[in-house]
Amino acid sequence: MTFTPGAAYVLGPITSEKEIAESCFQNKFWPQYYAAKHALPYIAKEGSIVLMSGAASQRPISGVASYAACNGAIESLGKALAIELAPIRVNVVSPGTIRTEKDRKEAYEAYEGMTLLKRVGDVNEIAHSVIYLMTNSYTTGTTLFTDGGYVLQ
Repeated sequence: MTFTPGAAYVLGPITSEKEIAESCFQNKFWPQYYAAKHALPYIAKEGSIVLMSGAASQRPISGVASYAACNGAIESLGKALAIELAPIRVNVVSPGTIRTEKDRKEAYEAYEGMTLLKRVGDVNEIAHSVIYLMTNSYTTGTTLFTDGGYVLQ
C-alpha cells in the first residue's frame, strides 16, 4: 500500500510569479504522481494507493487558482490511475484545514466559520480516512472529502 502526504506550497493569485503559480504542482502533484509510478512494481494486485488533494478543488477561495487546479488535478489523477492500474485500488483524500503543531490561529478561526461542523479537523481524522480507503477492498476511484462539510457551505 502507498500513501502520499500533502506538501508545502505557496498560494497566490493568477498574477503571481511563475514560481508561486507552479509551487503546488511542483511540491504536491508531481511528487504524488512519481511516488505512485515508482511504487507500482512493489504493490500487490490487491494493494492500494491513496493520494492527498484538498477541499479547494471543489470550493476555492479568491487568490488560489493554481492551488485549486492542482488539487483538482490530483483528484483526476486518482480516477485515471484507478482505471489504469485496476485491480490495484486508487483513491484520494481531500481534507479541509487540519490542526497541526504549526500556529495558524487566524486560518483555523476563519475555517471554522466555513464548515458545517464549525471546527477544524484533526490529523487523526485524516489518518482514519486514509486507513479506510487503504483497507476497504471495494472502493476505488473515489475522492473522500474529510472537510467538516466545507464543500457544502
